[in-house]
Amino acid sequence: DLGAGVADNGTNRDYSVSVGRTINVPVGRISGYVDGEVEYNWGDTFTSNELHWTPTIGANIDMGLVKPYAELGYRLKSTDGDLFDINKDAPHMIFGTSLALTESASLSAKLTRSLDQDWKKTDSEIGLGLKIKF
Repeated sequence: DLGAGVADNGTNRDYSVSVGRTINVPVGRISGYVDGEVEYNWGDTFTSNELHWTPTIGANIDMGLVKPYAELGYRLKSTDGDLFDINKDAPHMIFGTSLALTESASLSAKLTRSLDQDWKKTDSEIGLGLKIKF
């Protein structure tokens, strides 16, 4: 998987490019998965460019066109301008669903709960997405 992103809150603009891999383990209609992603980030809210590593585990249920899912991940990130000086950042939980539009396109909606290193909620956000497979 390859990705690129722009986040703009009206004051700051950040950019990212990423590469990742997902391994699925299907058991009937439920599919567990392990995901790993590496993301390079830069922009207004970063004092120096950062690399983020995000290992994730999760599961989804195939209900035809709709696939609800839940996942738990932990982000590791570089600090102090040294891209390979890796430290723990924070865990996150995501609850969402995807809706198949065609065999190669889907819409998604998700709730992301960011946690601190003590696993206490620090932020919640809602996201919408469009995924196209080539």
